[in-house]
Amino acid sequence: MIQSARAILGAAIVAGLLAPMARAGEAPVFPPGAEVREGRLFTRLPPAASQCAVRQGRGHSRGPFGEADARAAVQGCDRDGADIQALAFIALMESGKSAQEDLRAVAEEVRAANQAKAKLREAEVQVERERMADRKDSLSDLSQMQSLRLQMYMDRRSKLYETLSNMMKKAGDTDSTIVGNLK
Repeated sequence: MIQSARAILGAAIVAGLLAPMARAGEAPVFPPGAEVREGRLFTRLPPAASQCAVRQGRGHSRGPFGEADARAAVQGCDRDGADIQALAFIALMESGKSAQEDLRAVAEEVRAANQAKAKLREAEVQVERERMADRKDSLSDLSQMQSLRLQMYMDRRSKLYETLSNMMKKAGDTDSTIVGNLK
């Protein structure tokens, strides 16, 4: 009886973590205008430099990746005199897309673990409870680890989007200053 209550409580906790993940299957929500800006940068930059920035961004999806990290990562992409700020922005966007894919994968693992636990709960009625309790506990431990990974990816994605938003604000402020100086 206690094991069953623990299983139900564990499922409720994981379900609460998965509620935000219902949106994880959708396209990543970048700061407003970020995707449009990325598209403009792709058309403006040399293709080799753009692709290099994409590769650098994809390669940094598993750890903290801020503006300074992005600038450092794309230094080697500046073969044709491309704008480092633009390349860093593309790298951050690609890192964000990759982080979103990682988040989806972790969410899918959690869903699969929950489905496995649900099947075990159904079998528990038919099979003796003592033998099934050990297996269910091991799945709960696995689910808790996946939940922690899921939270880590969500935190990293949030920080990345904040950095992208800050970069866009800086670029807008710079554009406003340039226009003001031209007047």
